[in-house]
Parts: sequence; structure tokens; C-alpha cells
Amino acid sequence: MELGYHYRSLIRTLNKLIEPTTGQVWLDAGCGPAKMSELIWEKSGGSLKKIVGIDIVLNCAEERAQRIPVLELKCGNLGETLDFENNTFDGIISNIALPYVIEFEGVYGKEGIQKVFCEMSRVLKPGGQFIWSTPNTNMQTWLMGVSIAPDVIRNITNIPSPKIASRLLYHARQLKKKGKNGTYTYLNPKDWDVLLSKAGFINCTWKHVISHQVWVNKCYK
Repeated sequence: MELGYHYRSLIRTLNKLIEPTTGQVWLDAGCGPAKMSELIWEKSGGSLKKIVGIDIVLNCAEERAQRIPVLELKCGNLGETLDFENNTFDGIISNIALPYVIEFEGVYGKEGIQKVFCEMSRVLKPGGQFIWSTPNTNMQTWLMGVSIAPDVIRNITNIPSPKIASRLLYHARQLKKKGKNGTYTYLNPKDWDVLLSKAGFINCTWKHVISHQVWVNKCYK
């Protein structure tokens, strides 16, 4: 089975779970190259009012932003209070980003991720949908790495600083190690459900993809 197929299975699963409708406002949290923004836009039939893509590095997303008229890119850190009012978004999507938030304003580990979820809940409207993905607790990083290699190679030249590029490559080699020692947060769905529930999310649905290396979750506020 081709590894490219595994990555496409992640995209297909995310596409099935998102339900954007006309006039809604969505957040792409940790947008990277804004592939999720494109997914939301296409799934809505081009009928959304606005998509906000937030990330520390936005260069990778600029090409897609030119093709998506309602996509607004905003520099921001998911480890900090977001610059949005309460109940701003109808939906939030975040693909393989939240478990790598090392700390939230000085709070680390599961407590830090709990605060990240609370921040997602704060900016999401009641009844809004939250779709996100996370590595499995025993993920094989080589399988994930090869699966996403085309995107990494295509976008690496857009990273604005050699220092940032070297840091990204270093972290790619350290994913499993840092997951084990608690720097990054890899949990099983049962433990994630506890954190999500405390943040005000309900009706969690879990799907596994990429040969069980990644979990995709959908829940509601």
C-alpha cells in the first residue's frame, strides 16, 4: 500500500467530518500551508463568509491565500490567548498542530493542552464544530514523515529563516522522543476526551488514519 494513500486517507477523513455551511466563519488553527483552509473552502462550495488561518509562520500559506478570497492570514501562537472575541467562529479545524503546543502561557503538559482546548472553546460559538488530529501514542515517526514528505519538501523553501528551517527539521527527528518524555502531548482518545470535556466539548467522534498512526477527532461546543 502506498504511503501517499495513507496521507490522502487523513485528508479524506477530515473532509468527511467538516460541515461548513453558507455564511459561516472558520478558524484554521496552526494553518501551515493552509491546506485545511482550502479543504473547508471547497467543501462549502465557496460560500463561507471568512476563514482565518493562524500560525507563527505564514509564508507557506500565502500561495493558497491568493486562491481563496475569504482567507485571512493572521500571525499568532496557539500557546497564547488568541486575539479573537468570545464565540467568533462557527467551526475550527486544526491538523497535527495542537499536541505540539509545548506550553500555554507558562503552563506545560496536559494542563497546558487543557488551556489550549479552553481557548478553542472560548472562540467557538455554542454548537460549533471542532475537528482536529493528533498522533497516536505509539506512532512510528518514519511512516508519518514519509507520508507528509511531499508537502514538507514543497514548502520548506518558503520558511523565512534558515534557523527556523533547521529547528523544524530537528523537531521532526525528535517527535517520538519528546512525545515519550512529555514535551509533546500524545494521549489515547479516552484521555483526550477527559480534557475536551473539561473544556466544554461534547459528542466526541474518533477516527484513525495513516495505518493507525493518527487519530482524527470531531466534537462540538
